[in-house]
Amino acid sequence: MQSEHRIWFVTGGNGFIGTHLIQDLVARGIEVRALARSDRSAATITELGATPIRGELDRPADWASQLDDVSTFVHLAAAHPPEWRRKVYRRTNEEALRVVVEECVPRDIRFIHISSEAAVMDGTPMVDVDESRPLAIGAKALYPASKAAGEVIVTEACRRGLNGIILRPRFVWGPGDHSLEAVVASIDAGKFKMLGDGKQLTSTTHIDNLLHAIHLAESAGERGEAYFVADEGTIEFGAMAGAMAGALNRELPTDSVSFGAAQTLAKVVEAVWRLPFTSGPPLTLSMVWLLGLTVTVDTTKAARDLGYQPATSRAAGLEALRACYSSTDRTDSL
Repeated sequence: MQSEHRIWFVTGGNGFIGTHLIQDLVARGIEVRALARSDRSAATITELGATPIRGELDRPADWASQLDDVSTFVHLAAAHPPEWRRKVYRRTNEEALRVVVEECVPRDIRFIHISSEAAVMDGTPMVDVDESRPLAIGAKALYPASKAAGEVIVTEACRRGLNGIILRPRFVWGPGDHSLEAVVASIDAGKFKMLGDGKQLTSTTHIDNLLHAIHLAESAGERGEAYFVADEGTIEFGAMAGAMAGALNRELPTDSVSFGAAQTLAKVVEAVWRLPFTSGPPLTLSMVWLLGLTVTVDTTKAARDLGYQPATSRAAGLEALRACYSSTDRTDSL
């Protein structure tokens, strides 16, 4: 549905991608409603210029009435590493998602599900993979398994009338990413270690390029289809991490741990930390796969069906990150 006055509904609006998306939509004159689970989230959403809708994903009575005049629904809310609890992944990435799509099926809404390359990640290197790669249903790492299951939920709903599309960005980055603060803290504390030798190739997706793909997906792309989106070209993971650290006025340490050792350690750590009397692990199998494997994706399908081409180069994104940090001199304001 398209109308002169467009209204978008966003979940995960107070996260890294969500805050950028809301700011962008508001700047375009689009009305935004965003689900808020807490007073703090509601305050953030209000400051961004959107209307907070208090509620929980799995309680549609809290928010479903707000969808009746909505044209586009962007689903960003998800559990992701370093989360290690299977029940949290299932509740958020599968059960809550199922509730959301069921509310959208009977409505005239464009549903844009932000997934991840992790949905097809089985623990082996991914080199120039396209959308024909099978979903990682039942993967040993919890995050990939849950993202694969989530995509199944969306595609099955599309067969029943959901006007849905799936975007799979790889390694989303840019100013405002709170994970950068954790990296800086780790470097400053002398605890940072590179997974592998840093030579593993990776695709990346600057936040501007993901927002560009989301806007294209509002009216382009085939119902029920998934699309990889990424920056132009690939880069060694260590080089990218070093460039991002340099933009934050840090030098990346040379300490590393082999992929095999990290994977073995993560399996042991996850097993121990699942005991009821322990708290979250410092390393998960999902993190090892996401950071330690070669992962490059082919965006040909997105270019063909969405008209997608990267709007921001990696070099320009790094320069903007450097400028943002230099102007504030505070990592917590990135």
